[in-house]
Amino acid sequence: MLRWFVSSELFHINGDQVFIKPLKISAFDKHKPCGVGHEDIDAIFSCMEIILSFNAQLYNELEKRINNWSPTQVLGDVFLTIGPYLKVYTTYVNNYNRALDTLRKLSKQGSFMKFLAV
Repeated sequence: MLRWFVSSELFHINGDQVFIKPLKISAFDKHKPCGVGHEDIDAIFSCMEIILSFNAQLYNELEKRINNWSPTQVLGDVFLTIGPYLKVYTTYVNNYNRALDTLRKLSKQGSFMKFLAV
């Protein structure tokens, strides 16, 4: 179960490399516009970069524990340390409708759909 949890954290962390960064780069590239502005990126991803940073820290700490596993190993302290950061998920969830509205708007633009196809 713990290995599955840690691998799911890695999957989320890699999401930044697969979608968020390429979209941001394209949004700033005047030669290959994807039809996405800075406001659109903020609307879609909200506080996702903060969450991904938090996930990376969680992943690293859990990976250390797994690599040094013993019968007396504990994990609770890891989650107690990151507890305050979980509040950022409230902001992320509250932004859901705004993100969907923005994606609906962008899906009507050929340049954005072409970007997604790549």
